Amino acid sequence: MAYDNAEVAGDRATPRFSVEYRAQGRLVAVDAVNDARAHMMSRRRIAEECPLERVAGAGAALVTKAARRQAAGLPTRVFSDGPL
Repeated sequence: MAYDNAEVAGDRATPRFSVEYRAQGRLVAVDAVNDARAHMMSRRRIAEECPLERVAGAGAALVTKAARRQAAGLPTRVFSDGPL
């Protein structure tokens, strides 16, 4: 995936930091090094910033579970007592 800007979040001298990649001002990828929280939050942020059509056309790497469910016409949030 092409990007035109990369920005480091945190201190690269520490064992935990992340790099955010943007294309035309939109977040398109994040490398989260030893930071599970940054990884999960970046997945959400990428999904929120990219419309479903763009995410679906970008390849499997950016398609989240919620986006796949929405594309299939399924609810993205299910409230139940058991598994789907």
